[in-house]
Amino acid sequence: TDPMEIVNLYGADSLRFALMNSAVVRAEDLKFSEDSVKEVLKTLIIPLWNAYSFFATYANIDGYEPSVTAYEKLSNPMDKWIISSSERLILDVTSALDAYDIQRACSFFIPFLDDLNNWYIRRSRRRFWRSENDGDKKEAYDTLYRVLMTFIKIAAPIIPFTTEDIYQNLKTDEMSQSIHLCDYPVYEEDQRDYALEKRMSLTQKAIAMGRSVRASNNLKIRQPLKTLYLVDRESEEREVLSSMEDIIAEELNVKNVHLQADETGL
Repeated sequence: TDPMEIVNLYGADSLRFALMNSAVVRAEDLKFSEDSVKEVLKTLIIPLWNAYSFFATYANIDGYEPSVTAYEKLSNPMDKWIISSSERLILDVTSALDAYDIQRACSFFIPFLDDLNNWYIRRSRRRFWRSENDGDKKEAYDTLYRVLMTFIKIAAPIIPFTTEDIYQNLKTDEMSQSIHLCDYPVYEEDQRDYALEKRMSLTQKAIAMGRSVRASNNLKIRQPLKTLYLVDRESEEREVLSSMEDIIAEELNVKNVHLQADETGL
């Protein structure tokens, strides 16, 4: 779908989210601006559509049929991480809605979509590009399908039209006719991996800092550099970063990652 068609189709959802994610839900004053609606399109609606479009494109090419791979049988840490993150999203949004804190509930959607698009899909896309249909590729499809279905069910009360449109294209014949007839997702504690979530979060933070240093020194990512120096006074965190050195080096286009406990000599 052309992005401008998405803008026209889902302007109502963007307006709805912009208002629900504002002080107006607490009966406070709001100086409304069209810019806030455009911002929702840019940060929520279009990223959600991009994630769905990525899945649909390759699923159609490979003739993928929706299935389930049990969480404990997933072999790729990226799959376990995004499912664990989606369970955290269920918990956070449900807790906020139960407390009638709509603005807080809305605040969790955009960061999750950012992780889904800019971390999980971006780092997993080679798995979808493979010509052969192996077990790892099936697990990637099963994971992304599950996460997309979970997200649109969570977001359905907030952005009803966008989620319904995506649901109609993802549902099987056995599922409810409308997303608004589905049960709301229920949090499953046994699907969480807190250690993995912490490891990924720390890795993403280190990469974000590295990109910031590159940007401040006008060193583009495509320019390879010899060494990245990371200072972390926590020994446990240094161990985590050490185990993720390959990913950090790849993301920041450096040959070596050097970890140390203090900044002496830098």
